[in-house]
Amino acid sequence: MFISTFETQRMNCKGNKLLLIGSIIGLAAAQSAAVEAAGSDAISRLPCSEVSQASVARQAWSGAGAPFGVSLAQWRQDEFAALRGRITECARQSGTDPQITVAHVQRLEDKVLNQNRRAQAAADAEATSRDTERDLLVKVESFTTSDELDAFCSKIPIPPVAAMVRVVMACKARAKEIEYKAAEAERKRQDDERRKQQSERQRLETAQLQERLATLPVDVRKFMTENPGMDQPSFGTDGGPQILISLYSSELAFRVCRERFGGWDASIDEAKRRSSLIEKILVLGFGMPEEKIARTRNGLGMDSGRSEIIERMRADHRIRQSCHEFEGALGLKSSPPLR
Repeated sequence: MFISTFETQRMNCKGNKLLLIGSIIGLAAAQSAAVEAAGSDAISRLPCSEVSQASVARQAWSGAGAPFGVSLAQWRQDEFAALRGRITECARQSGTDPQITVAHVQRLEDKVLNQNRRAQAAADAEATSRDTERDLLVKVESFTTSDELDAFCSKIPIPPVAAMVRVVMACKARAKEIEYKAAEAERKRQDDERRKQQSERQRLETAQLQERLATLPVDVRKFMTENPGMDQPSFGTDGGPQILISLYSSELAFRVCRERFGGWDASIDEAKRRSSLIEKILVLGFGMPEEKIARTRNGLGMDSGRSEIIERMRADHRIRQSCHEFEGALGLKSSPPLR
């Protein structure tokens, strides 16, 4: 029941609105017709003294004039017919010849009506131009390729008429936007292609690496299993070399501690064992040249026992503590213990 009542009210409201709109339109039309009728009626009742040839000539028949109180834009054939009729009637009453004045009004009619037609045509052309310009601007924004845009914009006359200036500017702006988007799309395509190629290279390198690592000696593979991460590509370039340098440094420190304090043999042997395994992983698994490892060992004095770093260790009064720290990092038992 509530829904039915509500729908009825809504339909009544809608009907009332339509009636109101119709009334407004009808009122506007009636007012327009009333204005025109009032103009011609007023002219037909002008005093005879105001419709003489001199009086007619004194009226403002150009620009924003309003002859006899009627806007020049509102003068139509009815207004001129009313004026000629009033001139003729006044001439009949006075017994004069109205032909000269009527002929003058006829010339005025031709002039004014032509002016009004041109003004209306100009207004219509301007409205059409605005509509055309708006449609063209929408069309310009719809293009997504330079070829389509150029083909369209090339049809605009140069120099463009006033109504097309904004369209020309829109063409230029859209061309830059399309060019920018095309460049962005190309950069993205190239970046995607590079990432794709890099991903494929990494996949192949990883597959080849795993094949090589699978052929390593059993003790090396066991060591890698106990230390996760050594089968990753980055281990061959960063992690592995850094760990090897650390093991070499540990071994040298243990040697100096053995010279000064005795013992440390087990720690030396363990550092050698681990560095040997890392060397095999880097050379056999990752393809590091043996010459590179040899240069590193020679620079540290691993085989000769003579190097700048060894001398600095020998001069370090904290070398024993450093040896215990290296053992702690390697998970080894201190030998001998700190006192």
